[in-house]
Amino acid sequence: MVYYMKDEGIEMQINWESFATYNHDIRGIRFKFEDLCRQLFANENLSGNKQFRYLHANPNNHGLETEPIYDETNKRWIGFQAKFFDQDVHYEQIKHSAEKIVEYYTGKDGVVDLVYLFCNKAITSTAKQYVNAVECLIKANIDVQLVTDTTVLDLIRNKYPYLGLYYFGNHTIQKEWFATHTSYMLDELGERYNRDFNVGTIFMDELSLFIHDQRAAEYLNAKKTVLLDEISELLYRSNKRDYLRKLEEVVLALPDVNIETLYHSIEWNSTVRLAVATFLDNFGEELKKLEAERDRQYILSFDSEKERKEREEALKEYHNLGSKIRDIDIFLNP
Repeated sequence: MVYYMKDEGIEMQINWESFATYNHDIRGIRFKFEDLCRQLFANENLSGNKQFRYLHANPNNHGLETEPIYDETNKRWIGFQAKFFDQDVHYEQIKHSAEKIVEYYTGKDGVVDLVYLFCNKAITSTAKQYVNAVECLIKANIDVQLVTDTTVLDLIRNKYPYLGLYYFGNHTIQKEWFATHTSYMLDELGERYNRDFNVGTIFMDELSLFIHDQRAAEYLNAKKTVLLDEISELLYRSNKRDYLRKLEEVVLALPDVNIETLYHSIEWNSTVRLAVATFLDNFGEELKKLEAERDRQYILSFDSEKERKEREEALKEYHNLGSKIRDIDIFLNP
């Protein structure tokens, strides 16, 4: 299903194809989906809290994207998962996360009463492994709330249009639109915004992109510099050096923009992706093979007919393959 957001000076499609096209960067599309879900989770569940608290994510959080946080309105501890799948839903991943939640957030190690599961795909609630995951959580007195596919899109379309602009649209917005919606954005900031302080924030960057000022040009040029720094760092520890050197060469060739040439930055993404298309195609094929093998190792690790040592080796290989998949995810999103 395709949704359209219309306003003065802007029309965008709200669908997962637009999301995938619009969010290709060095961090990877799955990280962008986690960012989107984090904002939806906080907006929907924490806006009623009297005391503002930040969501905290450990470097390797177990089962949840962030540590559980207290929902003062409903008097319960809540957390969320964000599952982005390119094709089919990997139910074994959901089940694995559920087991980690039970292991780390029950009893003396912590507490969580409700988990929101965000996913870009429709999840079949009767699928065997999903049922097993839910049963695992329910036995530990943890409820699950699905927020998937069109439900996520509906939230953005109907309640949080600014998230639609950031994650699905483009920044080609007329000044009339900006003038009309400035008050709305300031309301969203609330007490965190103070006109007496001149502090750079992500909101200022977004507003500059909206009105195409000098700060927008500086922001875009800085993003190119950051990408080059990240490429340089990866070159020291990656086995994909041919790809990284080609990527570095193409990014270095991109001309800086100013107010007059700001629109040229729209072509950056297509220019870079075209230059490294062969590498990306190969990474895509490699990723499919790794994901298939990881799924096989996961099933093997719980096969009661296998020896304990073989199951343990399979589980270890499952985690090793997960690390390789995460590494390739970075390269797939230049």
